[in-house]
Amino acid sequence: DKNDGLNSQHAIGVACGAFHTAVVTAIGEVVVWGWGDRGQLGLGSYASSSSPKQVAALSGMDASVVCCGGQATFAATERYMNLQTDYFSPSAVA
Repeated sequence: DKNDGLNSQHAIGVACGAFHTAVVTAIGEVVVWGWGDRGQLGLGSYASSSSPKQVAALSGMDASVVCCGGQATFAATERYMNLQTDYFSPSAVA
């Protein structure tokens, strides 16, 4: 099935939080799903997702590793990234 949420890419890393999951694909994308009530999915909102969603804020950043805490997700990237302090709060989403 080509509609697998990972864009048919191989997963090179997987991490799980209390109620969410994050995957790094072979092309450096970060894909997340699960409970997002604390913003831990990094999708720019507090919404949950039952299907995999690419983290647009990390697009082109060549992620290599993800790790999850109970209510947090972290990604190591190959490129420098400068985020505003309120990036993940819903009020920062246009």
